[in-house]
Amino acid sequence: MSRVSQPAGERGSLKWIQRAVNEAWPSLNEPILKAVGKDQAIDWRSPLHSDDYAEYRDGAFLERLGHGHLRPQLAAYWPTGGPQWDALGVTSSGTVLLVEAKAHIAEMCSPGSGASEASLKLIKLRLHETAEALRASRERADWHVVLYQLANRLAHLHWFRDLGVDARLVLVNFLNDKEMAGPTSAAEWMAAYHVALHALGLSPRHRLARYVIEVFPDVRNHLGTSTSALPDSAIYAGKPDDLVEKRQNASYEHLQVPQMLDENERDCLSQLTENVMWASSAWWHDGLTDVLRDLQTRGFVGCRNRDGEAADPLDIDDGAYWFITDLGRAALSAQS
Repeated sequence: MSRVSQPAGERGSLKWIQRAVNEAWPSLNEPILKAVGKDQAIDWRSPLHSDDYAEYRDGAFLERLGHGHLRPQLAAYWPTGGPQWDALGVTSSGTVLLVEAKAHIAEMCSPGSGASEASLKLIKLRLHETAEALRASRERADWHVVLYQLANRLAHLHWFRDLGVDARLVLVNFLNDKEMAGPTSAAEWMAAYHVALHALGLSPRHRLARYVIEVFPDVRNHLGTSTSALPDSAIYAGKPDDLVEKRQNASYEHLQVPQMLDENERDCLSQLTENVMWASSAWWHDGLTDVLRDLQTRGFVGCRNRDGEAADPLDIDDGAYWFITDLGRAALSAQS
């Protein structure tokens, strides 16, 4: 299947990449935007809460990225059953983001290709072409056997860029996942990648290195309740029309609602269940900002800027906007 629905992750990299994307973690988005250097926003295309956290491969991942016209070229380049991407995104300037996520180093030790003889012949050819293009050492390990996952991701990055598509491979390396005994520092991850590149016969400064982005989100900052259903997510961070996102129905009975809502508060939260609200717009409605600020102190709403960072609603020039939290939804549900 080219589209693979996923359950809500309960542990490891599946859990954390779903949360990081859908909750618009600054520790994910900001380093990527800084590395690309010309963008203000990321439009995450997967794995989305509203799309069953689906992951994509083969022609379907091209469609998801808006490059469906490249299906014939991909079919000629790589056999069916290619990489299943942990996340896919497009920046505001059109840069394609191909994401591979890890929570512990053992995940890097992927098995070799299990392709059929006919498919393996083509895979070996493409891996050889990529290795040669990157001037890999003749003493390298067989890419279709050792570290095959990293090797085929590099091959797809090479393919995209050869076709003139501005693509980046994003290696998301989570820190401090105690349940998975994951690394506690970026240095540990970097050492592991240094060894992996050596096995592949590559210099850390290989020809595609500038198009590989490594980020290190720390999961200790996100150990509370998942907020994957928030409507703020700067899954689209930047464009007013894109900040309006419909959400599927969800149950919030597990959350405790400490206070009841008055009529104005209910109306305000009801509006935010379907749309985010620009802080600048709220100022035009008498008393609305005061209502929102009171709801904020009780944890029912939050305020962020267009980059997905916590914001002061007074900073209207920074694109600040209001959104409803899970607790706010629970409050509405309790009084409906």
